[in-house]
Amino acid sequence: MHDYTLWVAVLVQGLTDACGKFLWSSKKNESYRQDALNWIGSKDFNLVCEFAGWESNQVYDIYSALSKHKHYLTTDDIRYLLNEALNRRSNM
Repeated sequence: MHDYTLWVAVLVQGLTDACGKFLWSSKKNESYRQDALNWIGSKDFNLVCEFAGWESNQVYDIYSALSKHKHYLTTDDIRYLLNEALNRRSNM
């Protein structure tokens, strides 16, 4: 059995950043969001998805569905939902 915990955490952080949700307000947040958006679909993103036990298109679909609701979800909400979705499959 593989331990996907670290790689799922990397995905959760990257996707949360791509949604533009941060725990602290900072002038750099927009830069972090843009970096995360550029990361999605990159070779590094695909590799992290593979290490987490997911196909990158499946992770993108989860992100896409969640990002439609980001305007009323908190950072904690997004992290919780991503963890639920990504850990459910990885632990099977």
